[in-house]
Amino acid sequence: MNVPPNWDDTDQPTSAPSKMIPPSTDVRATIPVSPTPAPTLVKQGRQLPDAIEATEAEVAQMLEASDMLITHSGGEVPGTPLAQERAAFLVNRRGSGSGIFLIDRMDPLNQHAVSLRMKVVRSGKTIVRQYKVDRSVLREIYERQQKKLARNTAVSTVDRETNQTRVLELFESAARSRASDLFVTYENLGDQTLATVSIRVDGVLCRLGSITARDADQLFHAAHYMTDASDATYKPQEYQGARISAVTQPGLPEGVGSIRLQFNPLMNQGRALIARLLYETSLKDHSDIDSLGYSKEQVEMIKEMRRRPNGAIIISGPTGSGKSTTLQLCLSAFLREVKYEKLVGTIEDPPEYVIHGAMQLPVLNAIDEDDRAKKFQAALYALLRSNPDHIMVGEIRDKASGRVAMRAALDGHLLWTTIHSNDAVSIPLGLRERGVEDFYIYDASIVVGLIGQRLVRNLCPHCRVPFNDFEHRHSDIVNPAIFQVMREIAGNRIDSVYFANDKGCDECAHKGYRGRTAVAEIIRPDQKFFDLLRNVGREEAIEHWLKDCRGLRMLEHGIQKILRGEVDPRDIEDKVGQLSEFRMDRRDFVIGMIE
Repeated sequence: MNVPPNWDDTDQPTSAPSKMIPPSTDVRATIPVSPTPAPTLVKQGRQLPDAIEATEAEVAQMLEASDMLITHSGGEVPGTPLAQERAAFLVNRRGSGSGIFLIDRMDPLNQHAVSLRMKVVRSGKTIVRQYKVDRSVLREIYERQQKKLARNTAVSTVDRETNQTRVLELFESAARSRASDLFVTYENLGDQTLATVSIRVDGVLCRLGSITARDADQLFHAAHYMTDASDATYKPQEYQGARISAVTQPGLPEGVGSIRLQFNPLMNQGRALIARLLYETSLKDHSDIDSLGYSKEQVEMIKEMRRRPNGAIIISGPTGSGKSTTLQLCLSAFLREVKYEKLVGTIEDPPEYVIHGAMQLPVLNAIDEDDRAKKFQAALYALLRSNPDHIMVGEIRDKASGRVAMRAALDGHLLWTTIHSNDAVSIPLGLRERGVEDFYIYDASIVVGLIGQRLVRNLCPHCRVPFNDFEHRHSDIVNPAIFQVMREIAGNRIDSVYFANDKGCDECAHKGYRGRTAVAEIIRPDQKFFDLLRNVGREEAIEHWLKDCRGLRMLEHGIQKILRGEVDPRDIEDKVGQLSEFRMDRRDFVIGMIE
């Protein structure tokens, strides 16, 4: 295929083409013809030419060049079905780095088309022209290409569809167990190598079985092709993140809204896929934060916080600590309380849960960290101009997201966001490390709530083992120090302490546990707390919070759950901290708060 005069990837624009196509000219060699001047070429998506209306002659040439399409499902830059309805990319010849991008003339700003365009740019291609065409033209181009693909690659297409079906079966198996994560790993691609398939349920890894490494590699390729937010191509020896959404992949298990994928290279050409399943929360039960495991006092504090007209409420915890679930339930409950008469806007990278009634803005397909920061700022400025009452920023990751988000809290909005830190008291330090200025961080009129949390497993109430029985049976294999410290803490409430039954029962599928619960600490900071934290020290600020503000440390909340027979003491030590660190001078206060 010849290179048309205005479809070239050289550094200098060519002369303007003629408006007429001689009858003897091969139309496939002159795609497309346009009287407009050649634009500055696009490199890495930093500049895009304006989209122009395609003429009838140009449309005819595009149809003839349908075999140059690379955004079909099996192409070099595969698009999702929804993206293929709105856009397409044709290269000028096989192996070329340049081509034209076609978009639906009636919906040129469609999010799926924009996502596909960014995917093309991220693959290293150069868009030298953008054309607006009827949706029927796009459909015809894909249908022509599909017919040719069906003739030439019928076997590989069937294989890909089969592998995608197997990927969905793996997700279905994980969802049936209500797993939070699915893991598939192999050490190398040898013919005899097996890949391990595991799931994480209630924070614990469970092995499902194994498949061959070759089969696992094919499943990884298939899973990447199913994504709607990812790199343009699958790269086995690179770290890659991606997302599969129920909107663009209706075959996801029932109740799963999206799946976040992480591909990691391992030594010896090994590979790992970690899939995080994000479940939709049903609104039929009108769930609120009461269902998460917070204490009565903590629930009252959070509900009071969300009624404030402005300020920042920041939730901290490691990955898998339930931060996103807390945000979703808080905002969903708030919208129901105000009968959806308030505007809630969210910015996420990308959105994980659907919050009905909220305006959710995605940040997708950034080329690099600078591009992500620019997209994030653009989305947040757009949201602020929409005059929302509450704003939710998925996570403060860097200086850009931190400064803009905190400015929103200063300007009269109630901000909800998350950050990775060890506990609630460490949140200000986390903000400083991300470049947020002190005058935002240490102002009690701006930062109005600090929440730190973990998730621990709930004991099965049908088979849990009383303290004395467990000590008698397992004193030889369990560290005796845990029995001693629990007797000191519990005193005459020791009969309320239980451990997990290692054999379980039918009610808990023989696991000894049923679900998870939050263990948290919540600070409603006053200005003295911030002044002490900034100018004196962490311990002095904590002491003020505990004594003068009736604070409750995360470990203390965990001990309350132990004394109610809800959680195993060993799980608190595993997720929160050593029981020996509990301050006995606060024993009466902590136990006195137990309902």
